[in-house]
Amino acid sequence: KRPEAKVQNINGQLSFLNEVQRRSDLQKRKDSPHTSVDFECIVPTVYADYQLGIILSDWIEGQPVNDISSSLLYQLFSTLSACEKIGLFEWDLCSGNLLVDDDNKLWLFDFGYMYPFDPLTELNSDGLNAPIFQFCERFETRFLSGWLVKQNCSQKESLALFKNVKHEALRVLLEQCKWLQRNEASSAVLSHKKALVTKYQTALQSEQALEDLFIVEMFRSHVLDIEDDLDGKSCTSTTLKRVNTVLEIINNHYDFLSEQGALFYHNEGKTKQQLI
Repeated sequence: KRPEAKVQNINGQLSFLNEVQRRSDLQKRKDSPHTSVDFECIVPTVYADYQLGIILSDWIEGQPVNDISSSLLYQLFSTLSACEKIGLFEWDLCSGNLLVDDDNKLWLFDFGYMYPFDPLTELNSDGLNAPIFQFCERFETRFLSGWLVKQNCSQKESLALFKNVKHEALRVLLEQCKWLQRNEASSAVLSHKKALVTKYQTALQSEQALEDLFIVEMFRSHVLDIEDDLDGKSCTSTTLKRVNTVLEIINNHYDFLSEQGALFYHNEGKTKQQLI
């Protein structure tokens, strides 16, 4: 445990305590023969003690994610879906919390921002109040959007990656919908998930639809992450790159964003100049 949390808000201050609790929840699933296979990508916990400020895990030979492959995406999304089924929603899928070992297996660690919720009646740990947040969005906001900016990917490269992300997310979403129906989830949860399925299916049917969704969702991802950095007083050079990208999107696509209802929360209804 750091003497002082990097993220300077209440969530940051409580993140170590929260992680110790989540490690306990997740290790029980890893130890159970009935659920262990679903949690293979969760790093094992050898020991954790809140008062001593210690979490100990096995050493993993590996490196940060440098290739967003179909295999990696499926490992990530299926693991996140498994977590959601046991009522745990992961908010912080930043690059520092993902590791790929020498066998190309993905490992997830750092669960300081994973919170409990009821998957049958809620969409995330904020209940039904913030439907914008879901596992694919969290990956795009906390990892993909920043990764594309840092890698200086071309529009063609970015769209190809985005298409693959939506393809793998759709696979997991369809399975998740079946599970929710079997377990009699609320109509609010089911209708939201089905709408997401339709949105992704539509985007995968044509290049124009894919490009349209890419603009909307990259705008959303960059804005959310910029605001997250500002709130947590954790801005970096990537935050500035995100700001420049958002300004470019507003300059080039303001009318389209407005028509699509893509101006959300306190940006809703603002003019182009106000947004800039």
